Amino acid sequence: MPKIHILSDDNVITTNGEKTLLDVLRENGYFIEAPCNGMGTCKKCKVKIIDGLSEETVLSCEYKVDKDIDLAFFDEGKAENLLTSDIDNFDTSDSVLTMKTHFFEDNRDTDSSWEDEYEKIFGHISFNVLKNTNFSKGEKHAIYLNDELIAIRDKSDDKIYAAAVDIGTTSVAISVLDLSHGKVIERASFVNPQISFGLDVLSRMSAAIDLKENLYKMQEQITKAIEEAIIKIFKKYNLDIDSLYEIVFSANSVMMHILMGVDPTSLGIAPYKIVSYFNFEIDAKEIGMKLGKYTKAFTIPSISSYVGADILSGVNHIDIEHIDKNIMFIDIGTNTELVLKYKDHYYASSCAAGPALEGMNIEFGSRAELGAIENVFFDLDSGTKNIVVIGKEKAKSICGSGVLAVIREALKIGLIDYRGRLIKLEDLDEDDKRRPFLKDVDGKTVIDLGDIYMTKKDIRNIQLSKSAIMSGIVLLFNKLGMNADEVDDLFIAGQFGYHLSKDMLLDTYFIPKISEEKISYLKNTSLDGAISVVLSKKKRENLLSLSKKIKFLELSYDENYQKAFIDCSYFK
Repeated sequence: MPKIHILSDDNVITTNGEKTLLDVLRENGYFIEAPCNGMGTCKKCKVKIIDGLSEETVLSCEYKVDKDIDLAFFDEGKAENLLTSDIDNFDTSDSVLTMKTHFFEDNRDTDSSWEDEYEKIFGHISFNVLKNTNFSKGEKHAIYLNDELIAIRDKSDDKIYAAAVDIGTTSVAISVLDLSHGKVIERASFVNPQISFGLDVLSRMSAAIDLKENLYKMQEQITKAIEEAIIKIFKKYNLDIDSLYEIVFSANSVMMHILMGVDPTSLGIAPYKIVSYFNFEIDAKEIGMKLGKYTKAFTIPSISSYVGADILSGVNHIDIEHIDKNIMFIDIGTNTELVLKYKDHYYASSCAAGPALEGMNIEFGSRAELGAIENVFFDLDSGTKNIVVIGKEKAKSICGSGVLAVIREALKIGLIDYRGRLIKLEDLDEDDKRRPFLKDVDGKTVIDLGDIYMTKKDIRNIQLSKSAIMSGIVLLFNKLGMNADEVDDLFIAGQFGYHLSKDMLLDTYFIPKISEEKISYLKNTSLDGAISVVLSKKKRENLLSLSKKIKFLELSYDENYQKAFIDCSYFK
């Protein structure tokens, strides 16, 4: 059988030659970016095949191994700059996890059991607690989760730890909490390994539909990655993993289905119905996580099929109900989610903005990785371009913020008009100051960024994303009978939105014309919200009531949707 030598970790795997290289790599725990899920259209799953002195670049989704090869991956972006949380220290007085301590004497009464003695002090003891308890005299600590006894520990085991996890489509962020001392022990973040099945939620639903086994592979990918990250932190600080009593998960609806091992197919087929809102407290081992003896997993519920737990977590965290203002909360991404509070009314919606904002369907598009253009500035008078690249390396791609920056600058100097039409180089006079910003590629005018460029098709794909987002906002305004001027605060949350400057959003008309001072960036509110429902019983209890207050608006059912979508496609 042919052997594949992975040079990056000096590992050798075998294959029967029938499966594609992408499938073989997935099965063996390697992941590379494949936004089209192996359909051969995105051209991003490239690897290097090395045979002696020769080297060939191939698409792993099309390549079948019929002989022994050496394989090298292209450099990929790291996750060090992914958004985690700003929470460092906290008050635990209202935490859902509490401890009660008691000293047991050596009771010689043979008419009662140790269980009887302990239950008199600590309350009902479940079988799981019973079998894991060292029943004896001495100091014991009872651990309660929402007032339910979940563990009885010996004198030395007096620490309480929890973890909060935000599972995004692209990235995962974790905070490990020390509730005994009211501080964050450490944070971790990494690229979601499910990216090997596609860059967006639709690709991953498609993978689950194509083969049920893929659902369980994706579940194992995410649970194993989270488990390893948490265990690494516990080992680093020499902490007892059995003192990890709860993990709180926040995620969008599709990611939550996959985490729980529940088929998400119904989310992709009319009437697009969610299987469950996933308001569960279960043993972590029920989803395949091998952590402590007592570790529970709590899933924050979703609001609707496409407004997930990540959004409910965020608006619950900021206490949206207690802000006496009109609030717009928006998480910009492939599936952009909106919550609008107007007086005492709450509406939410989701907009299929598409993967262009994550770099897919853009000629040189990529995630925000090393070598990606993240901002540009054009000076019409001097004809110069200031191009900002992640890692200050040579530009090899352009990420979502970079694309919006190009649109902003192109509108500013007149390379594109309000309809999104790119001016043709041949139509410009020789002394036109706009010429240095354009070039001809295969007979077509493109925006020149050096080795990288943007095409008319790229601009169109971004227009579709913009139109999806703005039409959602407009229809929510219409539903509530309000206008942009009545918005008191606009909160932009999430990984992608945090890296978009106010002028990128306003000058490209991705959001309504709102005063800049009303716009705030909130970083990772999904993770912060997950932390807050560990620290506050009140916030934990509020999740369900808040979710029921928020009404979901299905945009496609609105009779004005098509008109709004077209009207919002213009850059004006």
